[in-house]
Amino acid sequence: MRIRLLLAAFVLLLALPAVAAAITRTGQFTAGFAANTHTPTVNDRWPYVVSAKSLRGKALKASVHLQVFENGKRVDIVGWREFKGTYKSSRRWPPSTRGHTYVFQALVIATGANNRKATLKLNYAVTPR
Repeated sequence: MRIRLLLAAFVLLLALPAVAAAITRTGQFTAGFAANTHTPTVNDRWPYVVSAKSLRGKALKASVHLQVFENGKRVDIVGWREFKGTYKSSRRWPPSTRGHTYVFQALVIATGANNRKATLKLNYAVTPR
């Protein structure tokens, strides 16, 4: 019985799409970053989501600065975006990035519980294949 239960749980996990997330919580607000994989395929759409919420779970108006780093050096600025609650977008990694390890960084700026602006840095390791 135990083996069947474990096997069923394992099959269920394989059936779900892989979602990795980085969530940071401060005394002011919670920010998160999620993408479907750490190893996107070059030239394919790589969707990601950035979120900003109050400590009570209410969507916050925020800005996000998206950047790409390699070995600590910024190699690309994806851009600045304003959003409320959740920002969804995607990126295509060019063939020249295949095999390199990058850090996709989201700097989330929002006004939190203490009515002061704060910045949360969310880093997500990416190695295009």
